[in-house]
Amino acid sequence: MLKISKLLFISGLVFCSLITEAKNLPTDTSKNAQAYQAEIDYFLNHYIPLTHDEDLIRDRLACIEKDIKLKFEENTLKNIKNFTLNYGREHIKDILKRKDFYFPIFEEVLKANQMPEELKYLAVIESSLHPRIFSYAAAAGLWQFMPGTGHIFGLKQDGFVDERMDPYKSTEAACKYLKYLYNFFGGNWELALAAYNCGEGCVDAAIKRGGGVKDFWHIYNYLPGQTRAYVPKFVAMMYVLSYLEEHNLDYTSDLKHIPASVVHVSGYTHLNDMAQILGVDVKTMKMLNPHLKLDYVPHHYQNYPIRFPADKKEYLDIYTAVHYGNFDQITSHELDYHIDITHHEHITTEQKVKLIHTVKAGESYEQIAQAYQISTQQLKLWNRIHQEGMPAENISLHIWIHPEGLEAQSTMMGMK
Repeated sequence: MLKISKLLFISGLVFCSLITEAKNLPTDTSKNAQAYQAEIDYFLNHYIPLTHDEDLIRDRLACIEKDIKLKFEENTLKNIKNFTLNYGREHIKDILKRKDFYFPIFEEVLKANQMPEELKYLAVIESSLHPRIFSYAAAAGLWQFMPGTGHIFGLKQDGFVDERMDPYKSTEAACKYLKYLYNFFGGNWELALAAYNCGEGCVDAAIKRGGGVKDFWHIYNYLPGQTRAYVPKFVAMMYVLSYLEEHNLDYTSDLKHIPASVVHVSGYTHLNDMAQILGVDVKTMKMLNPHLKLDYVPHHYQNYPIRFPADKKEYLDIYTAVHYGNFDQITSHELDYHIDITHHEHITTEQKVKLIHTVKAGESYEQIAQAYQISTQQLKLWNRIHQEGMPAENISLHIWIHPEGLEAQSTMMGMK
């Protein structure tokens, strides 16, 4: 404790010295001032608080304890130090890059299943928030389900999909499994967590060896080494992620949460094609559907759910029309927007001028589209046309073009 106090005192002196020197610089030495400011910024960004006062940690754990008991003991402190001081600090920073994407999903599903919100930290221990990670024992996904356990809880696994990697479905399955374990051990979350690691049979055997007492710390010495470390590691991870600022682990997440909606598709559906129609980045579609091993739904699947950003709901019927040919299902509101699937560009009619073209005898859809420098698919989407062949003479077609091209197009085509 004396060493820690001295280090904190020295760090404080260095910090104060840097600030004082920067403030006392002459006004005409801007380069020196910038250099000092850079040193201060570097210090603030890389400063690692060294204090791990046990009483303080106990108090902080008490503040965040809810449904799951957060006991402070030697291994808890060891893990906290590892996560905040040593190589584990970089591991925490890596986890934080994905935290804001996955935690809202966990929180939503846990709440819907009336489960403790703090169970979201279990996925961090299991997978470090990597949805496609595999263990040496063939466990997979954010919640690291074994193949057999995944099947028991309804997670489909074949050559095309592995729903152990589906953020939503795997979290639903984890809720069911954890609820089963919680009830199996008479409402004890510490034992449920231990059983999630080594199986309920292993924990039950440890209870019998410990005289039938259903308490994690009472049967601690009868559990496998990995499981003995599992619960303290969970407590430490929850502590660190709850007190990031106190350990100078502030961060900017690379990934933000994407509220998602679901569309059910039948037959071959590739994420690339869906992304083009919906105006969504392919990477986003893959992040929402990491369980699609080949990035597509195979031809023999029926009514299979695919997730896409919820703010693209207005384009869903357009996607359905392009994919299935159901152009009559598109509403007038949705026709006010389109996706250029030829050039992979998302363009709204707010950027264009609406024109009405009257079809002349002998004109084809292809010729009209070429004259206005649009795609045939756009022309058909805007006008809800799904048949092949030539358009009827004298019908009116709605077209949107850039304002700067209006004069040239008026010269080329007859318009009303």
